[in-house]
This record gives sequence, structure tokens and C-alpha cells, in this order.
Amino acid sequence: MSPKILVIDDHKETLDLVSLVLQKQGYRVSIAHSGQEGLDTASAQQPDLVLLDVMMPDMDGYTVCRKIRATPGLSDTPIILLTAKSQPDEKWEGFEAGATDYLIKPTNAEELHRRVKTILVSRQPEDKATQAEIGGPTVMTMSPFARSQVTVFVGSKGGVGTTTAAINTAFAQSQSSLTLLADLDMTQGNVALYLNQKNASGLNDLAAGSPLRISGQMANNLVKVAPNLNFLAAAPNIDGQLATMNENHLPPLVEAMHASGSAIIIDGGRGIHRGNSAALERADQIVVVTSPERVSMASARHLIRSLNNLMLPTCILHVLLISFGASPELPKEKVEKYLDSPIVDFIKVPAAKMASAVNGGKPLIGTNESDPLTAQFKNLAKEVATL
Repeated sequence: MSPKILVIDDHKETLDLVSLVLQKQGYRVSIAHSGQEGLDTASAQQPDLVLLDVMMPDMDGYTVCRKIRATPGLSDTPIILLTAKSQPDEKWEGFEAGATDYLIKPTNAEELHRRVKTILVSRQPEDKATQAEIGGPTVMTMSPFARSQVTVFVGSKGGVGTTTAAINTAFAQSQSSLTLLADLDMTQGNVALYLNQKNASGLNDLAAGSPLRISGQMANNLVKVAPNLNFLAAAPNIDGQLATMNENHLPPLVEAMHASGSAIIIDGGRGIHRGNSAALERADQIVVVTSPERVSMASARHLIRSLNNLMLPTCILHVLLISFGASPELPKEKVEKYLDSPIVDFIKVPAAKMASAVNGGKPLIGTNESDPLTAQFKNLAKEVATL
């Protein structure tokens, strides 16, 4: 039987539009015109998901959300807030109230369907045959406070050291806890090239299959590159011949990584793109990697402004400066003021050491605590990737 969805909104036009979109997708839809009516309907019908407007006259959506969470039998029901509010502190208020996700009004039918489908599929397989086909248990959709920590490294432009930072932070983190390194730059595939990995199509293989299979199949596509470090690789795909993650695959992939019990380090490549946006939207930490030169810094400034509108209100954003070879000394305070974001570190990598690491398919860091690079990346891991 198809899932039951309750839509609570005081605007008839919104109720009619949302109901029509969901009914066309085969869902059973109930509606409520006020907060109190919504609570009564939810208690009586026990829906599989609630779509809840924030701005209502009798009782706002945050209050309704809290009351649903306090109602026996409804405490785990997914709740998507429908809101015209897009500021980080307003999103944070929704998550504090117990919301599972949020959609900014006005939203289009495709986005509404995708969010609803992602949450419902990740919570319950359609039937036992589907569960067997997936190959394992489904991944529960979790609140932003009950999951493995995800840190995404994203570059202000190409060549600034994003892959170098992600790899070495992952290796540093793996010295103290189980870590998963994933490469969401599915065009370049730089992590696999850097680490000289031949079996480098794990993400492409997942992308070639059904999104329903991801939770059960992800573990089969991991490559162990160190005792506590697993790698989810993407093969170089400049010619576009291999499968890549799309908007249907990415949310269940991120949730599967969340459920893995590992510290998650993601190389997100350059800027915001369709291959990394789902991870950036759900990240706990975002590290913007840039170099100490004018174009990179200007690009970083624009990227940070865009990320502030995309990321969770609970997410912490850092800036990491990396240089290879000689580099100018920049006043930290002036750079932070220009970027309007704190600098977590400035890592200077000798060109010869970088060439040696890449040629050998090895990380820059080792086990020697007195080595400056090892110490810096271990400190970076503690700062941004600690569970």
C-alpha cells in the first residue's frame, strides 16, 4: 500500500497544488488547514510523512513540529517544513523543533517529489522483495545531530590543493578512528590517481544501479587503503563514458555514508556542482581550500557566500590555505576579514615533497610527529573531522 502523507497548511492554493503533485505520484494524501487540525489528523491517521507549513496563524509550524515529536506513535515520523524562510538561524530553529528536512517556498514539483521520495525510500523498503534486492537493511533518515560526521573539502578553483587536503586529512584521521574517504569529483577522479588506485570505479558502479541499492551495496564498493581508512573511489571520466551520481543517487549515498559509523571525508572538487551539492547541504563541516593568490582568494570569497545560503545552520565553515613551493606571507586578520570566515590553517608544501608523494602514490604525512606536515594535518583532522 502506498505511503500516507499529511499536508498541513492554511493556504488553500498550496494545499491543492502539493496534494495534486503527491497524488500523481501515487501517494495517499490527507490535508489539514491549521496547526491544531493537523495535530488531530496526525494522531488519528498516523501518516508516514508530514509536510508542514511554518507560517500559520493559530499555531506556527515549529510548535506543531514539537507537538508531533512529543506525541506517542509520531515521534519518529519524518517532517518536512515548508517555509519561505531561508536564513541559517531560521533553518536552525526548524531542526531544533525536530524537522527532518525543509523546502523553501516556492518549490517546484520535481524537487518536492525528490525530497519526499528520498526520505520515504530511505526509511522503508517497499516490500520484502525490494529489501532482498537491495542486499541489506535500509538506512534510516536521521536528524543532523545523530549521525557520523561529514566533512567536505571544496576548492575555490582547480589546482589549489583540495584533493591533497582531503587525502592527508583522511589519513591523519584514520590514525585515531575508522574513516571513509569519498571522491565526489566524478569527472577528474583525482583521489584515485593520487593514490595510484587501479580499482577506482566504486562510485561509478553505484551510480550505474538503482538508488535503492546504494545502502546495501556501498560497503561492497569500498577499497581499504590503510588499516582504518576505506576509500569510495570515482574513476577519471573526462570523456563522460562512465555513470555519475545524479540527484536521485546522491541523497541515499550521503545517508549511507552517515550510517557507516566512520568519520567521513569528502573531496568535493571545485565549487558547487550537481555532484557535491547534496553532500554540502548535509555536511557538518565544510573546508574551503584556496591558495594565497588574488584569483583564488576572490573565488573563495564568492564560494563562501554561496555556501552560507546552502549549508545546514549547524554546519561549520573553515578556510584552509595551501601553497606549493614559495608563497607570500599574508596577514591572517586581513584575509579573514576579506573572506568573512576564519582560517583554520596555512599549510606550505615543499614542491619536491609533493612530487615525491604523488609519484609514489602515498600521502604527504607519515607517523613522525616531528614532521611539520604530519603535525599540521593531524591538527587539521582534530579541528574539522573529529567524531
